Amino acid sequence: ECSCGGKLTKGLCVKPIKGNAVLFWSMGLDGQSDPDSVHGGCPVLAGEKWSATKWMRQSVHV
Repeated sequence: ECSCGGKLTKGLCVKPIKGNAVLFWSMGLDGQSDPDSVHGGCPVLAGEKWSATKWMRQSVHV
């Protein structure tokens, strides 16, 4: 258990480890939204949390 918080959670908890990354898909191969991709971040209790997001799309988004 990380005592300083900052986990990513929603049925699965991912402990923050410097240099690691989390990748998940928000849609299935059929193009339908995946409700299991809904997630949230736990509060950071000490230090700081950095995040980088890369959106990938199947088709042109206008």
